[in-house]
Amino acid sequence: MDKLVDLVDIPGSERIRDLNLDPYRANIRGVVFFVDSLTIQKEIRDVAECLYNILSDEVIHASSPPLLLFCNKHDQALAKSGSVICNLLEREIDLVRKTKSSQLASTEGGVRRHASLGKEGKAFEFSDLSAASFDVAEGFADGRDGSCDLRAVRDWLEKIA
Repeated sequence: MDKLVDLVDIPGSERIRDLNLDPYRANIRGVVFFVDSLTIQKEIRDVAECLYNILSDEVIHASSPPLLLFCNKHDQALAKSGSVICNLLEREIDLVRKTKSSQLASTEGGVRRHASLGKEGKAFEFSDLSAASFDVAEGFADGRDGSCDLRAVRDWLEKIA
């Protein structure tokens, strides 16, 4: 990679995520969102809410950064494929979007904190995001033998840098 890229790891925990994201929010040039391919079905609601909150953040949404959904732990036999994870997340983000919309509608005079994701009146799909691009990749960050396969992340960073 010829260009220097600063990577910032933002924790998934809601309590500390916003605090860690604040200093970088206005300058985000891309989002790499790691998903655990083994536990995604069990944690789908939390993962979808986390991704929804990041993508619908008004400052981040306004800059339309490219998004890479990285499906981690693909060195494991039971890992879900990227396409399965995309489908699961699209359905769950659609539910989160509807829930957040009804919460906003019932809050009179409340300040809207989230930008609208996808196309109104249509089920959520990643292809409808205003992001510059959306990609899915599979690999693993910490194999059982200490190995890793993050080539897809490196290639994606080279593409967007």
